[in-house]
Amino acid sequence: MAKLNITKDKVDSLHFPTTGRIDYFDEKLTGFGVRVSPTTKTYFVMARVNGKLTRVTIGKHGSPKTADGARKEAKGILGDMTKGIDHNQEKVKARVRGLTLKEIIEQYFETQSIKTSTADNYSLLLDTHLSDWKKKPLKEITREMVSARHLNISKNSGQASANNVMKVLRLMYNHAAGKYPDTLPENPVKVLSNARQWNKIKRRGTCLQEHELAVWWKALDAVQTPATRDFFKLLLFTGLRKDEALSLKWTQVDFEGKTFTILDPKNNNDLTLPMSTTITEIFKDRLKCRENDFVFPGPGKTGHLIETRKQIGHVERETLKIINGCADDAELAKMQKEHPDKVKPGLSFMPHDMRRTFATIAENLVSYTELKRLLNHSSEGDVTQGYLIISTEKLREPMQRITDAIVKAVMPKQP
Repeated sequence: MAKLNITKDKVDSLHFPTTGRIDYFDEKLTGFGVRVSPTTKTYFVMARVNGKLTRVTIGKHGSPKTADGARKEAKGILGDMTKGIDHNQEKVKARVRGLTLKEIIEQYFETQSIKTSTADNYSLLLDTHLSDWKKKPLKEITREMVSARHLNISKNSGQASANNVMKVLRLMYNHAAGKYPDTLPENPVKVLSNARQWNKIKRRGTCLQEHELAVWWKALDAVQTPATRDFFKLLLFTGLRKDEALSLKWTQVDFEGKTFTILDPKNNNDLTLPMSTTITEIFKDRLKCRENDFVFPGPGKTGHLIETRKQIGHVERETLKIINGCADDAELAKMQKEHPDKVKPGLSFMPHDMRRTFATIAENLVSYTELKRLLNHSSEGDVTQGYLIISTEKLREPMQRITDAIVKAVMPKQP
């Protein structure tokens, strides 16, 4: 261990090594030193903090850092170290306290393996509802701010949106706290749990009843876009999730093997399913109208259908006319005006209702294991299910059985 009386002249006279580095410790102040590398001379202190040998960098030799100034600073740091204060940790804490929400979001997306659709959803929620917080340091986002913003979003954008926004914020804050331990206050989103402020969202459990399917099927004729009509039909006959069907490409459809594959679905396990007779016809109808790589093409930048709410509205209104025996909109309007008490409600549905309808019809026709596989539900936590491997071919007959039942339900009843 090299020692010298650290002064400006002595440090100036130290030669730069061609390789490696040399540490020189002060003869008078224990723990104070200067490190000489091929290009720089840097002051530091080294001592134990709570039993752990710790090195703290003071700064480079030269203007404005002098030997005398570095010695004075070293005395203060060494005094803190004897009290158990780690200046390296304090520097990290100071740096983290200045990290903004925007910076943490960027770090999260860079380091975490998440689906593009999930990242897009997180970004949309944050950009829509917390854009004015992005430049704020995390430490400045308080419990009071979270509580007030949650109430505001609930009022103006819906209770589910408010919950989802705050869940994403909680995720980002926890990521920062995990990456930089002991540097941030308690997660401010915790106030929603402490105050029991989370909105109670009742899980939607609706589906079309079998006796309603014939009306719904007939109402699909009101949808002028064939791709959208076939999209709704495929959801009903396969139980696919909305995004799985919308993003389906022709490369995932195998006419020869009569199968189609869902890539990277919700549980991250690719799923190959057999085509029943009706599913095959739906794909063939789509192929006749092929426009691009997607089974359900759309005009947007993605190349496939994105939003179907407008078409859902058309179908729902058409069911209203069918159920009330009205030939057209004018006749329905007249009935609503003259006999509003006699107007029966139409059918209301969402894309995910098709998945629930498929499952409801299927549960009495196939085994639990077959249904779980057809819906591609995860077997995590179910040890027995994890050992049961059902091939695509073994699912062909159960899929056809479900198709036959749906076809029977959608066909008009013969007098």
